[in-house]
Amino acid sequence: MNQNEKVLRALASRKRMDIVRLVLDRPLTVTDIAEKIKLSHKAASRHILVLAHADLLDRERVGVYSYYRVSSDLPKLARSILPHIT
Repeated sequence: MNQNEKVLRALASRKRMDIVRLVLDRPLTVTDIAEKIKLSHKAASRHILVLAHADLLDRERVGVYSYYRVSSDLPKLARSILPHIT
């Protein structure tokens, strides 16, 4: 699967688009994300994994917490799509 296919598949889910919207403003933990979009921790983690594999999210570890934010090295297709889903 090429990078464009990964990006499109990752953003095909409304919940994953919601996650991207949330972390555009500031980094959040899985728990924060799960609470805000009303998902279980496990479901939020799975969605985050899909987004990370598509290079849409970066993870920063701070102590025992992992914070997720929009990737600093977004694929070209994602850079063109993200302004339209916010």
